[in-house]
Amino acid sequence: KGIAGGPFGDPSRFDGSADTPVNHNGVFPDDLDAGSYERAISMFRTSYSFVAQTRKYLPSIVGPVLHFTQYAPHASVYTPIYVNAGEEAVPRPFTIGSLFKFDHKSTFWRFASVGNWAARFFKFAIHDVRKVQASVEGDIYSQKESVEDKAARAAKEGKLEDAQASLADYSAGAADLIVSAYSDLFETLIARYHDGYEMDGSGDKVVMNKLFYPRWWLEASGFFGFPVPVVYTEGESSDIAAQQALGIWSHLAVAVLFLATGIYLGRGRTTGAGAKGYMTIQDAKPSTPWPRPAYHETNIQMRDV
Repeated sequence: KGIAGGPFGDPSRFDGSADTPVNHNGVFPDDLDAGSYERAISMFRTSYSFVAQTRKYLPSIVGPVLHFTQYAPHASVYTPIYVNAGEEAVPRPFTIGSLFKFDHKSTFWRFASVGNWAARFFKFAIHDVRKVQASVEGDIYSQKESVEDKAARAAKEGKLEDAQASLADYSAGAADLIVSAYSDLFETLIARYHDGYEMDGSGDKVVMNKLFYPRWWLEASGFFGFPVPVVYTEGESSDIAAQQALGIWSHLAVAVLFLATGIYLGRGRTTGAGAKGYMTIQDAKPSTPWPRPAYHETNIQMRDV
């Protein structure tokens, strides 16, 4: 909330940086020590996060589990990954991807694309994100108990590889579901929130609702102090044009008159051979010093807490 979050409440507060050839932000190193923002729980630059459970009351094949995700938690979905599920325990979408290039098969890039687009109109788009999160995690975790029971039985019967395979397949299926759902979600967000509009496609016709800005943002950004353009009708515009032309010639005539007067008064002459030409600025000796404007600066600092 507040001005730091912009008009639509983006919770991200990017990493501080002094002026560089890239950002040209005019910030000095000492400025960074003088201020700060409150740290968010869900950080935009999170690489990964997880919740670990040991569950020693369950068979060892299913007991240790990581509820794992990548990117910022508020824009991602958690997936159960079983520590003892063998070499295939970690789904492929969690293992691929590079910061050099977007990869549509990578869970990290799927989460990052949704998170970054949703940030533009956060207070609206986050509801779409949460809806998909709840749906996908609901589908994943609704299968969890039955999958663990099956794996536990297989391990008890000595079929360790079968137990590991069932757990790994479950996690892989969850990752594939996430990639597919977030691909659709990203495209939905682009279509629904763009260029200051929210698209309502619930009816027979598309309705584009203007999001605009909240009043407090208009006040903070100088909206009410900006000059409002005047619109004239066709008849009024010709009259206004004539008045403007007359005004221009009037101003021009006054300027010529003052110029002539200045030339006349500026010719400081005496009679005869001692005639003097135009006086320079150095020749003039004003009775009072030339007034200098006084400048006052007020350093106003705003901090979001």
